[in-house]
Amino acid sequence: MVKSPDEILIEIYKKANYSPLVYPRIELYNLFRDITGRFTIGLSYGLPKVLKRAYQEDRDSLRKALIAIIKHSNSYFRDQISKYPSLKVDYEKKISTNNKLMEELERLW
Repeated sequence: MVKSPDEILIEIYKKANYSPLVYPRIELYNLFRDITGRFTIGLSYGLPKVLKRAYQEDRDSLRKALIAIIKHSNSYFRDQISKYPSLKVDYEKKISTNNKLMEELERLW
């Protein structure tokens, strides 16, 4: 069975490693609003519905917002490596996973 782009987005959203300083759902809402100028996603709906709706309204803005959140998280993990060298391998795994997910996002469109 072939997955739809919005199903792929949901998987990417769930697989990404996020900085503990950011709540990804709220950040996605804010970034999507900043990019599009519209309050279209909403926070009261379930994640699949939110991502489908955003995808239908402006898929490129949704892609940009997800990539921005993942990049921000990678910056956090890089900073943590400098603070906690003993956890370097763990943080590098998170960064690597996020980089693969960003590449997958880029290939969607």
